[in-house]
Amino acid sequence: MAHALGGDAQALGGLGDAAIYTGRARALSEADIERARARVAAGVPKAVAARNLGVHRSTLHRALSRQAE
Repeated sequence: MAHALGGDAQALGGLGDAAIYTGRARALSEADIERARARVAAGVPKAVAARNLGVHRSTLHRALSRQAE
């Protein structure tokens, strides 16, 4: 069976149709998000908390809002 990338299952490392792309890995673990939430609650600006975690401020905002849902 040919794949969209061209070639056959052997070209994909023998994984064939079993290799399913599940998206990009999350930049922050659940533990990172909880630590950031605690720091923000203690008065640390979100930008500083994000910088300490090595992510962009918008990444932290998204992670905190995703957890709130």
